Amino acid sequence: MKNKKMFSLLVAAVLFVSGTAYSGPQTDNSQLAPQSVRAGVGQPQAVAEMQVIEKIAPDSEKFPVNRPFLCPNPPLTITEIHQLPYVSRHNPADFPPSWSSFPLTGYNGTLPNKFFLDTFAWKTRPCCQFISGTLTIYYQPIQGGHGDNSSQAGDAGNDSWFIYKNGTAQAGGFLYSATTPPYKFAAGSGPYTKVINLTAAMVDCNRLSFGVQDDTKVIWAKINLTYCCVTEGCGKN
Repeated sequence: MKNKKMFSLLVAAVLFVSGTAYSGPQTDNSQLAPQSVRAGVGQPQAVAEMQVIEKIAPDSEKFPVNRPFLCPNPPLTITEIHQLPYVSRHNPADFPPSWSSFPLTGYNGTLPNKFFLDTFAWKTRPCCQFISGTLTIYYQPIQGGHGDNSSQAGDAGNDSWFIYKNGTAQAGGFLYSATTPPYKFAAGSGPYTKVINLTAAMVDCNRLSFGVQDDTKVIWAKINLTYCCVTEGCGKN
């Protein structure tokens, strides 16, 4: 199927972004001069001692990192579930323009070769920062399959989930996998559950757009989000 091949190329281009915590500049204590040189000529002893302490203080004390984040207020939690009779409504701005021509289906769709797209949207209070969240997809194959990344026609084995924002892929992966041969599953098997950890970029602007390819029906989808909101200084420059 042409649309399926096009989508497979897009999924292959998904970038998974990861970061490493900043641990501060490193101090090479082996290069420090002897005490007599560090104190210098004519420097008050107290000043000299403060300079020495500043140089040899551990980086973990000067630049605190990797400490648990503590919200000063009870966290704001948002839970929202989409299922029938809700009608899926996706934000076209989040998906590639070429996808506007794809045949679409809604929750509990029964016909194969139709993409599923939906967008969650929610409101938060002022001065809230995203802390963590998950997207849960509950789904079932409309067609049988032969393991992930299958290229057989009429096969759900290569169906994928994906998250997009402003036309750019944020994350994606296969819906089905198997650990032993022959890597087969039947139409109507399951249902299966996929839980996806969300990032701040995925939920930016208080919306999350996701989809499922295209021989799989989505029974329901749910978001669980946690925010930290502050009141002191909120709205002040």
